[in-house]
Amino acid sequence: MRYREHLADQGRFADLPEGLFFGHLQRVYPHLFAEGSPFMRGDLRGDLHAEALAAS
Repeated sequence: MRYREHLADQGRFADLPEGLFFGHLQRVYPHLFAEGSPFMRGDLRGDLHAEALAAS
């Protein structure tokens, strides 16, 4: 089993920093963002936004 190692502290955020999150995700897992990828069929940004609205 592999464990996640934190190599750099990205700071503290009141909410998910979408640009930082999705930018890193795309750099590390480019296959997830390829055309036709099942990951791209969902709407994670929309889900996060709807969840934030529901919590407020």
